[in-house]
Amino acid sequence: MNMRNLFPGYYQPTEEEFAELWKECIFSFDTNVLLRIYQYSPKTRERFFDILHKLKQRIWIPYQVAYEFHKNRLTKISDQSKAYDDIQRILDKNLQNLKGDLGKYNIHSTIEINKIIEPIERITKKVKNNLRKTKQAHPDLINSDELLDKLTEILDSRIGQPYSKDKLNAIYKDAEKRFKELIPPGYKDVKKPEPDKYGDAILWFQLIEYAKLEKKPIIFITDDEKEDWWLEHEGRIISPRPELAQEVLAEAGVKFYMYLTPRFMKYAGNFLNLPEQPEAIEEAREIMLHDAAIKNVKDFSDQELTLSEQNSQEKIPSIADLTEIQSTIAVQRQSIADLTKINSTLAENLRSLTELPKINSPFTELTRSITELPKINSLFAENLRSLTELPKINSPFAENLQNITTFSKINSPFTELMRNTTELPKINSLFAELIPGKNELTKFSAQMRSLIEIPKINLPGLEAIKNITPYSKLYNLDYLKSHS
Repeated sequence: MNMRNLFPGYYQPTEEEFAELWKECIFSFDTNVLLRIYQYSPKTRERFFDILHKLKQRIWIPYQVAYEFHKNRLTKISDQSKAYDDIQRILDKNLQNLKGDLGKYNIHSTIEINKIIEPIERITKKVKNNLRKTKQAHPDLINSDELLDKLTEILDSRIGQPYSKDKLNAIYKDAEKRFKELIPPGYKDVKKPEPDKYGDAILWFQLIEYAKLEKKPIIFITDDEKEDWWLEHEGRIISPRPELAQEVLAEAGVKFYMYLTPRFMKYAGNFLNLPEQPEAIEEAREIMLHDAAIKNVKDFSDQELTLSEQNSQEKIPSIADLTEIQSTIAVQRQSIADLTKINSTLAENLRSLTELPKINSPFTELTRSITELPKINSLFAENLRSLTELPKINSPFAENLQNITTFSKINSPFTELMRNTTELPKINSLFAELIPGKNELTKFSAQMRSLIEIPKINLPGLEAIKNITPYSKLYNLDYLKSHS
């Protein structure tokens, strides 16, 4: 056996193979293709029904497709009916927005806003009147659906049988394995609720079973453009997924091919020698692309919502975590109070230093040592990090932290003072007057030495303290317990 016969899914059929395929195959349609009859214009719909009538004896529909068609039919009909009211609301909203945007130009030397708005209002009114008339003429397909009658007549005795409950349960398990291994089709629907997510897998197994029974090739028409049906390359559909043709060949011993509706209508017209209607093919293409775009937007929005919910759940701490955090906070309150006292002492000493015009060399060395103090000790730094990671700090604790904000103000003025004092060479006569006696100088030196005993304060440490102040609330523990 040659390569093409071993791997038919990876080769585009030749013209002769396509001709043979169309002569012998069974045509099967996906749910989304059959539901298009409620979206097509009368002319395009007539062309589609004409093709179905001429291929009637060679059409077969999986039971899953017929089930999904009946399940979604009323929704598709309602979508068409609601479009009239939706368009009128859009027109009214845009007209109001336009008036609001142009209102700021009401007083203008040469522009008359009314002459701009009035023609638009007339046109909008005319369009709305036409919409109301068209809506009145729109067929009431919910109560009397002639399109359903036509389709039912074509598909009569051309639909497969349903699976038993046990058979469905077995398929669900098999489908889950296929989803995990990304075996097409159906794995792109894995996020749908059960049993909807198994829809494509069910119809696929029904197609294969029918191909086994009839021993005829299958052409499947679908407007589902997901990657679990089509081989894509650089954003372009190349062919049906090769795995699909391979599986049908392995299971049923026949060929398999797929078309999107626009291409199928084109080739069917040629095969059946129908008059050309390029506008019908173009309309089918536009509707398919339009629905795909809307679905992509919805899927993206759903994905964003799911990610947002997951992130929210990850960020919300558990009750146990909050209990531990609050316990840690309680332990640190005394340390915070001590820091407040240190803050007051430092501020007092700094006020004394600002009165000294010049500082001699020994004092310069002392102040240089103070400015080079490296960091808050590791325990206090760790405590501050735990505080800054809290998403919110409750009001009672915020009141306890309010005094910290003044402590952070030491950073800038104190650093600036230390920088300036290093440049002062000697104590002048005024300093001598301020410190007249040895005993007085000894006491002052003792005060400065006490600054060195403060546990390693530096700019990053003070910055860490400043970062605490924006958090004004903490998750209320009792509230979370009652809502967990």
